[in-house]
Amino acid sequence: MEYTNLTQKAEDKFSTFDLESDDTVPGKEYIEKLNCVTNFYDYTWKFAKDKGYEQDREDVKALIQYITKKCAEQKDVNGKPLVSAATIKNWLENAFAEDNDWTGPAGNQAGRENVYKLCFALGLNAEETSDFFLKAYLERPYNYKNIHEAVYFFCLNKGLTYNDAERIIAKIEGMPFFENAEAQNVTEAIRNEIQKKNTEDELIRYIVENRSGFNVQNQTAKKHILDLIEECKKLAEQELAGSCEDPTAEKISITNVDSLLNAIYGYSARSIQVDKKDQTTHGSAKATYVKKYDKSISKSNFPKLIKENFPQRQQRENILVGKASFDVIRKTLIMLNFYHFFAEATINQEEEYSKYWFDEFVDETNILLADCGYVRLYWRNPYDWMFGYCAYSLDVGGNPLE
Repeated sequence: MEYTNLTQKAEDKFSTFDLESDDTVPGKEYIEKLNCVTNFYDYTWKFAKDKGYEQDREDVKALIQYITKKCAEQKDVNGKPLVSAATIKNWLENAFAEDNDWTGPAGNQAGRENVYKLCFALGLNAEETSDFFLKAYLERPYNYKNIHEAVYFFCLNKGLTYNDAERIIAKIEGMPFFENAEAQNVTEAIRNEIQKKNTEDELIRYIVENRSGFNVQNQTAKKHILDLIEECKKLAEQELAGSCEDPTAEKISITNVDSLLNAIYGYSARSIQVDKKDQTTHGSAKATYVKKYDKSISKSNFPKLIKENFPQRQQRENILVGKASFDVIRKTLIMLNFYHFFAEATINQEEEYSKYWFDEFVDETNILLADCGYVRLYWRNPYDWMFGYCAYSLDVGGNPLE
């Protein structure tokens, strides 16, 4: 498929950027040249044109009107357009503006849902939707262990509507849940089984019978994350001790997720700090002064696209209580595994094997993601690119952790 070639081109680009430049973050050139708004607009126009849209690319107003009309032609279960006119306008109207803070559909589960709705509205099939996700949205499609996305894949394959998908999902979720020790839980196998189903009843029966296998996804991911957090705490203490030139200095303890993330990022995991000592009372009025950290993710030198799509501390805490989104869990797995892999290799002084580290890191991360039911690394995605590019810095004498 064409997107395979595009992925290879993105991977080849690792060797074309100069890591010896003054950029604080490796990969910054690629990220800063990438305009997500224009990219999303261009591919929306191209896919619409393939479906019969005839206006020029530069006619922004006409494209907004066309997409709004297509989204209104199909209604969701509540009788509303698949994507609101306001959302479509936000996505598209500033595609050619020089200074644009908007980045297109959000890179989270809500954003994915909206992009699926847009694909249904445009009349795309399953393969075309896959291309749209990869090229326009810069995300991989079809998390088959997510019931919604599994049903979308089936419906797009069969030429059904989004309303059909909602109806099927409601039937599945309305049926009793039961544990099945033999439930299918291998992502690729789930995809292959869904492709074989010819009717809604067959699909519903398959998902209901294997739903306990689908649910393993977040449980497996949470276990991996908890294990990685504990291992990374130990590695962070060793790494910080090794970087300290004073042998008499007190040992640095990494006791919680906050201190671990601070050690990994070099920045505070919080965006702000409330200093309770600065709380004062004047008569009946109580004033709380909020102090910003000197360094935080929001103040970091990360490129704009990374900062805007970087899971924060509260989102990571949500993982531990089972409230985190697919997007946050996947990104946390990548981040923790990246640190674990390169901190362990550095501490163990395995530099003689460093020429294999990039491939091993990619393979290990993809296996971890697959085990948890998530899509593998995709280099056209800004977040994935950042970690891949840092890992690749070894080939030109860089330090991935730095």
